[in-house]
Amino acid sequence: GKPVTVRSDLYALGSVCYAALTGRAPFQGKTVPEVLFNVRYGTLTPISELVKDVPKELSDLVEELLAKDPSRRPPTGLVVGNRFQSLKMGLAHRN
Repeated sequence: GKPVTVRSDLYALGSVCYAALTGRAPFQGKTVPEVLFNVRYGTLTPISELVKDVPKELSDLVEELLAKDPSRRPPTGLVVGNRFQSLKMGLAHRN
């Protein structure tokens, strides 16, 4: 019921990332209304419960993108891109 903003797009990005990492959509349901209800009111299964070897920093960012409250999501795509770049560099140094 609220206007679409940049943070709406970031939520969509979080959904795609979640699905890419876990192999499933962030919210499940047997019918479209059930899925929509779960998107609004359901609890997100943490990525770490579904995939054990995903770096915590990556799962934290994706889960932040999926925050129900838009004000809890990163403010812009640039911020998200910078965080992904930092994650990439940091993970390269771990290996």
